[in-house]
Amino acid sequence: MDIISILETVGGILIALIALMLMVTIHEAGHYTVGKLLKFKINEFAIGFGKAIFKRKMKSGEIFSIRILPLGGYCAFDGEDEDENKPRVNEEGAEISSEGLFNKQKPWKRLLVLGAGAFFNFVSAILIIALTFCFHGDVLPCTEIRGEYVQENSVFEDHDIIISIDNTVFSFFNADMAHTYSDGEHVAVVRRLDENGRRYETTVKFNSSEYGFIDSSSLELYAYYLYKQGNPPAGFEDFEFDEKAYKSITEEQLIQNYEFVSEVLTRGNCVTYRFYRVTFSFFDAFGRAFSTVFRLVWLVISTLIGLFTGATPVSSLGGPITVISTLGQSATLSLGVLMYFVCLISANLAVFNLLPIPSLDGSRMVFVIIEWIRGKPLNRKVEALVHSIGLVVIFAFAIIVDVLKWF
Repeated sequence: MDIISILETVGGILIALIALMLMVTIHEAGHYTVGKLLKFKINEFAIGFGKAIFKRKMKSGEIFSIRILPLGGYCAFDGEDEDENKPRVNEEGAEISSEGLFNKQKPWKRLLVLGAGAFFNFVSAILIIALTFCFHGDVLPCTEIRGEYVQENSVFEDHDIIISIDNTVFSFFNADMAHTYSDGEHVAVVRRLDENGRRYETTVKFNSSEYGFIDSSSLELYAYYLYKQGNPPAGFEDFEFDEKAYKSITEEQLIQNYEFVSEVLTRGNCVTYRFYRVTFSFFDAFGRAFSTVFRLVWLVISTLIGLFTGATPVSSLGGPITVISTLGQSATLSLGVLMYFVCLISANLAVFNLLPIPSLDGSRMVFVIIEWIRGKPLNRKVEALVHSIGLVVIFAFAIIVDVLKWF
């Protein structure tokens, strides 16, 4: 590995740590902001865990700190794990005010504060991806019509950007066109070039028995397979194949791709495409971001459900090391790719923190709801112990899923 590669890797890791801490800080800022609005007393707002490397006490008495381990953070509310009915005394034994104590607040206020972190993550994910779609663009399929494979009366034209098919919106997070092969008629929304080279939006209808979609690389792989047989297909007679690019592809994969493309070609219209970055106006980008984030949320939820049903193997998950590694790699590719993954992880943080797992916001909300229903809380010491054990289990689980990546 040369010095430039090392610097890129180190830079990617640093950017990943900053991005991760930004998302965690936004989460904790949600708790802080709503807590302040509802008059909760806050002892400390911390970025990171472990020993403080910077600490400052504000006029309000709150402490702002930056801590040595950049893998989390917290907003410490006064009396969060204390019995609100127990008198509070200072070091001299004198009773001190319990005004603003977390557990003294009404249940609905505590629920708002506890849910605010996830809400801020949702909102930030929407804003981040909306700005990305607006200034960097989303990645969408763009047709590359080859005359040998598409009839003259094709409803698709060269350089059509496919926005959606059957209300399924394509994006960086959803590029699968497999559903277009289902039987029957489909409706596609495309951005098409007019005579002056300007884009306009239109809809086209096509039948799956007559049309099929494959990415251009699959068509080239199909042509390469036939080229190896000494019989290159139409349009590829003089094509210069890069033999090195196909070294990692097995004979079995070549045959599977050949069979798939051959089936598509029988439909009469084989529409090929490549992926291009497409920018959107702010309002279009915002609407697109809204649906994208909720699609990501469902992806996270279905993955978690898969853990219990066995559909999702534990080895496919990742702890903090995997997250940092993924963010670091995306940072070395482009700002847009990094923002896509920041959005994904922000959605993960929001959903994960709402789960009823001890020490997480979701579990604390469950305890508040139980207290609201019962009219009195469960034993505060027991609740605090449950959350402490939960925190240890979460850290242990995060380490285990990272270790599994090595096996």
